[in-house]
Amino acid sequence: MNSLLEKLKLIYIPFLVIAICIIGGYTFLNWLFLVKLQLFSIKEITINFIVPFVLPWIPIYIWVRPRIKLLNLKRKKGGGDLPFLYYFIAAFAITIPTIIAQQYLVTATGKLTALENISQIDKQVATKFYTIKNCYIDKHNISFQSVFEVSGKNNEYFNMNIFVALPILSSPEDTANSNCLAWYGLKYQLQVSNRLNEK
Repeated sequence: MNSLLEKLKLIYIPFLVIAICIIGGYTFLNWLFLVKLQLFSIKEITINFIVPFVLPWIPIYIWVRPRIKLLNLKRKKGGGDLPFLYYFIAAFAITIPTIIAQQYLVTATGKLTALENISQIDKQVATKFYTIKNCYIDKHNISFQSVFEVSGKNNEYFNMNIFVALPILSSPEDTANSNCLAWYGLKYQLQVSNRLNEK
C-alpha cells in the first residue's frame, strides 16, 4: 500500500497539476489574446490542434520524465522503449482535453450578430458568426480555385478540392459597385482511388 501511495505522490499528483495548468492556462491565454483582445490572427488548425499536441511534451520532458525514470522500468530484450510509452500516454492524456477545451471555447465565446443587410457589417464589432436578413449572392462574379493532390502512404488517393467565393451584396443593383464587404465561401471535395484509369 505504501508503494502505491509513493507512486501516486511521485507521478500522479505532479502529472495532474501539470495537466490542469496546461489545459486551463492555454485555454485562458487563447481566450484572452485571440478571442477577447484579438491581438493577432492564427490559423484555427494551429491553435486548436497543433499547439495542444506539441505543448504537453515540454513539461512532461522537464518534470514527469525524471519521475518516471525513478520507477526503474525494466524493458524486455528487443522490446520497445517502455518509458517512452508512459510519456506518450501522459502527453495524450493532456492533449485530448486541451483540444476539446479549445473546441468548446470557439462555441461558447463565438457571438452571433444579426444584420439587416451586408452594408451593416463594417459598422458592427467583428464577431465569429453572422446572420443576414436581406442579401443578394452575386453568382455572376464568382471566384474559385481548384486544388488537386494525391495522399496516402503509397499515393493511393486522389483528392479534388474546389474552393468557391461569391460576393454578398445588399441588392442586385450593387453588382455595378466593385466594393464588396463580405464573401460567401463554399468548399467541395471528393476523394477517389488514384489507381483508376484516366477515363
